[in-house]
Amino acid sequence: MASSHSRSVDPGLASAGGVLRDTVGAVHNLERLLGSVRIGPKALTRVIPAIHASCEPTACATRDLLARAEARHLGGEHVRRLGDLAASRLDELAAELSSATRTPMRASERLRLEAVVRRAVHDLDGALSLVEFLVEASARETVPVDVADLIRESGSRPAAVPGRARRVRLTYGERNGDLAVVVNPRLAVRLVSFAAAFAASGRAEKGVHLSAAAEGRQCRVRIAPPSEGPNGALVLVPPLIGLSEPFVTEVARSAGIAVTSQENRSVALVMPLAPSD
Repeated sequence: MASSHSRSVDPGLASAGGVLRDTVGAVHNLERLLGSVRIGPKALTRVIPAIHASCEPTACATRDLLARAEARHLGGEHVRRLGDLAASRLDELAAELSSATRTPMRASERLRLEAVVRRAVHDLDGALSLVEFLVEASARETVPVDVADLIRESGSRPAAVPGRARRVRLTYGERNGDLAVVVNPRLAVRLVSFAAAFAASGRAEKGVHLSAAAEGRQCRVRIAPPSEGPNGALVLVPPLIGLSEPFVTEVARSAGIAVTSQENRSVALVMPLAPSD
């Protein structure tokens, strides 16, 4: 896996993604403070103004990021919908935080703020995972990568969103190492993680199994529950929201990878097969 690959992503997208990541981290911190009985109103009033001030710039940066992505043909309808969702949650959060900075916070107001923050955290976590996938998709370079390497890298990837990170056991067959695909490596690693999340949704305790087979000039990677066999890795899966699956499918298509889902929750990734030597 090429360590220098991240340098070729669109710098504007990466910068805007960093703004969203910082704000999501701050909102996570506020959620923890609101949920702690040891933290009083005075302590909250010291952190709320900074988070309130970051909401509008973050919404603008996210809109700019998604408009830039659409201009680069990295998606369409679902990229626009993600921008609307992120802006809506940030606007709701800003309005509630503005009220909290103007008046002494009573218990009922704290509970209302906590509910708004929890709702924002859920959707912004999911939005951040999609934005980071989009940033990786902006790197167009592709190289041959063993399918087994994609699994190993998925298992070793650090958590992007610690507050909602979870791991799913992914098993695979021995012969997957004999297959190589031509892909953007970092994007493909994230795609395997998303596919594991889609397949394991609502049944994570059973894990998922990956199988791969050559089909002409393509490689079909199928991920489906349950996990089976001795070869496996604990794969970090991203937090999901309603937009996750159509968004990932749309953006992956722009990178030349087809994503399809079946009723039994299996997910297939169809990638170009690397030429044999």
